[in-house]
Amino acid sequence: MRSETARLGVLEPDEMGGTPRLVFANQLRGIAALAVVVSHLVGVFWWSRDFIALATSTPVQQGTRPGFTAIVASPWFMAGPFGVALFFLISGLVIPFSLDRLSTRGFLLARILRIYPTYIAALLIEILVLHLNGWFWNKQFPYSTGTILANLLLVHTVSGSPSIDLVNWSLSIELKFYMIAALVAPALRRRKLWLPVAIGSVLTVIALLLRLPSPGSGVVASSFDTVRQTLRMESVYLVFMLIGMLFTLRLRSVANGGLTVAGLLGSIMVLLVLFVFCWRIGPQAEQYPIVLFNYGYALMLFSASFLFRKRIRRAWLLDRLADISYPIYVVHMIVGASIMKLLLLRFGWSPLSCLITALISLLALAIILHRLVERPSISIGRTLAKACFR
Repeated sequence: MRSETARLGVLEPDEMGGTPRLVFANQLRGIAALAVVVSHLVGVFWWSRDFIALATSTPVQQGTRPGFTAIVASPWFMAGPFGVALFFLISGLVIPFSLDRLSTRGFLLARILRIYPTYIAALLIEILVLHLNGWFWNKQFPYSTGTILANLLLVHTVSGSPSIDLVNWSLSIELKFYMIAALVAPALRRRKLWLPVAIGSVLTVIALLLRLPSPGSGVVASSFDTVRQTLRMESVYLVFMLIGMLFTLRLRSVANGGLTVAGLLGSIMVLLVLFVFCWRIGPQAEQYPIVLFNYGYALMLFSASFLFRKRIRRAWLLDRLADISYPIYVVHMIVGASIMKLLLLRFGWSPLSCLITALISLLALAIILHRLVERPSISIGRTLAKACFR
């Protein structure tokens, strides 16, 4: 463990018996979750009132925006994209470690049980909240059975169904990243230094090919176009996630075939060029360059944390927030906004009191999901993966 600690940086034991975690990466999860929650409940809740009302089956709140929304008002820093970018980089970093200790099929099983149980539990809670909102505010439940099933399975992006929780688009991208990692598992386990750039190049070619118009017309063509546009959008973020994988290659000592500093910087530059190019030709091109900057900020923080990883020690607050980062991410938007609407419109509370109460409620709910669903499902996933797919 000493040699491992010296090479990788400060490690902490995994509470569920898995590979020890890098402290800096684990704490960045907490920062990422906080950034997304603050962005949505402080910013989006007030700036996109009609959209939030429709998404939560609640009335539109009136009045001026409260002063505290200024903390997320800068057009040059968007906490939501910044937090999501951190999550993507962390995934790119840690997924190769998961593949090291499991077979490819075991890895996929473990990741399925890592993602789905907590997500499904959170989504069912949100669906219940939407039904309660509809009853209380005399609004119609907005989603069909097909939409619910597509969201539960995380295939809503390719089926053309709307997102129920407004954040699960990123989970669909995570699943595709797992599939890519499984496909290249042999090369990834051998830490082939060219792999991230090669995958990024292939994804860029695919993004270019997907710009071609859909063949024919009718239902089939329409369905194909939905899939095509989705994959064009998702390929952008998949390229970005590969940057995290480069840092995994750097963690391996140069004497053992790891990536040199020059190799790391050069590969990052190549993937950044591909990332920007895919964004410019993708369906979200109108967001360039403002939203793109936040991915740069996330990369700078991630890189600095990686550079000083040996000096970063455990911090109770960040560690606890990291523990519940996934459940609070998947449950915060609908539940948090609904609590704020109820307190604001029905009971006349101040905006700040509504926000604080919603945050406390979300923390409590996330802790419950973490202890009752997330931790057991991760443990079961690891056990089954090792037992069934050795």
